[in-house]
Amino acid sequence: MRLAGWSPVELLEAQDEEVRRDHAEGVRLAYVAATRARDLLVVPAIGDERWGERNDEDSGRAIPGGWLSPLNDAIYPSPAEWSASEPAPACPEFGRESVLDRPHDDGFGSASVRPGLHHFGNGESGYDVVWWDPRALKLDVPPLFGVRQEELMSKEVKASVVREDVERHRTWTGTRDRAIERATVPSLRVQTATERAVLRKDSDGPDVELVELERDPARPVGPRFGALVHAVLATVPLGADADGVRRATELQSRILGATAEEIAAAQRAVIEVLAHPLLERARKADGRGQCRRETPVTFQEDDGVIVDGVVDLAFADDAEWTVVDFKTDRELERELPVYRRQVGLYADVIAAATGQPVTAVLMKV
Repeated sequence: MRLAGWSPVELLEAQDEEVRRDHAEGVRLAYVAATRARDLLVVPAIGDERWGERNDEDSGRAIPGGWLSPLNDAIYPSPAEWSASEPAPACPEFGRESVLDRPHDDGFGSASVRPGLHHFGNGESGYDVVWWDPRALKLDVPPLFGVRQEELMSKEVKASVVREDVERHRTWTGTRDRAIERATVPSLRVQTATERAVLRKDSDGPDVELVELERDPARPVGPRFGALVHAVLATVPLGADADGVRRATELQSRILGATAEEIAAAQRAVIEVLAHPLLERARKADGRGQCRRETPVTFQEDDGVIVDGVVDLAFADDAEWTVVDFKTDRELERELPVYRRQVGLYADVIAAATGQPVTAVLMKV
């Protein structure tokens, strides 16, 4: 649409491309619409002109526009045949005009496609199009909704009917509210072992032994370094030598993207852990098949809460179990009481499962 007869130059330069793109989209939309019909296809159209087309001011040729314009050739007769219609079978009697109202009669000619049956093509490729007389339609029909509110409000209704409807609505509302209330109560309450340990009192659970290993105060810190140490301790063979620790550390470092400094420090930390007497006992228990590493545990507390966690290391010797939880120094600086209670939780669970005494150890790596 031009403003005061002017258009931006970039619009004019790309006009043909945009028109072609719009027309192609119109063809696609019209194809989808037309191919969905099984018995009858109803196409909105204007009898006074081919709807959606405009004449190019420079070339004078018709330019299609709008998504229905690709159907124009299929529904509009040639101008010489606009008035050559026949009575349409199974249709009411039509008048001579297919246009009901015109905005300004003086701006439009009275010639329009005449309502009735129009023939297109010949032989097997021929088909018929019926142009409808809008005056034969029942227009301005109020829409019917699921509940006809206006009709109900405009008529008197028995008080008993209203009371019954209100009571049914109250019953339905009460049933819905009770269902919502039941649905808001979880059937299962689950916490991680760390979350549960936060809620435990310091006096709950068994005593926890704290084992501190020597470490370089200048070594790397941070979540990635801690994750690297834990990953290596979870996967390295308990009897691994220095070369085995190196290979396990390099593998986990590629997964975590650790630096060379972190790799070297993690190797030293894991070697220190494997050399501790606790791990010597764990190796012997492993040889007897009485050692568990990275073992998931799930248990239910007295209040019904299901607690889920993973035991770093647990082993049995002399009819007694030992559970070990590895923590780096940075982790313990923040939450030492919580981690004591967490490994105490694991000890309680293992004692309940095995019926044997359990020693809880928190090893500061």
